[in-house]
Amino acid sequence: MHPDVKLCQVADLVHGLEKIVESQVPLLICADLNSLPESDPHKFVVRGGIDSLRSTKETDPLGIYKHLKLKHPLALVSAYASLCNAKGIEEQHSKRMDPNTFEPLFTHHTPRFSGTLDYIFYSEDKMRLLGVLELVDREMESVRHGLPSAQWSSDHIALMARFRIEAPSPSLRKSIKAIFPTQPWFQPGSSSTWKALN
Repeated sequence: MHPDVKLCQVADLVHGLEKIVESQVPLLICADLNSLPESDPHKFVVRGGIDSLRSTKETDPLGIYKHLKLKHPLALVSAYASLCNAKGIEEQHSKRMDPNTFEPLFTHHTPRFSGTLDYIFYSEDKMRLLGVLELVDREMESVRHGLPSAQWSSDHIALMARFRIEAPSPSLRKSIKAIFPTQPWFQPGSSSTWKALN
């Protein structure tokens, strides 16, 4: 429904984030895009843009496409897709992933629709993915007939990921302080304690 509006919303988000990233701040985007893998909004995020859009009355009824900047410089990847591409992934987890898109088979599951609409995107060049929450099996009794259910309170499944943010350089620390001057910033100390950035 309204793919032109969805793409416009995602483009506005990403272009707004470009301004923040100029300071080298790592990005983490957790979003319900209401868009399937390989749709224009998904492609826009993970491929850095869309080559061309065919604007017709059906695909772009509001004439939005002609005003969109269709490229961005952010190095964003999907947490679940990048894990799916990693070696050593457990077979039970890989069976819950789409072999073509490497995204989960579903993040939204109701009797009328089952598919992936939710994503975790991150700055691959500034963050290291450590792991993701195991995906729900569609054949589980509490899921089989759709969500929500007695065990699952939402029609969307939970997605979670753990990351390590690479240590910031002195210039990044200066940039961060310029953007967020009143926030205390922390970095790993030489031991297991944390110390404030100076």
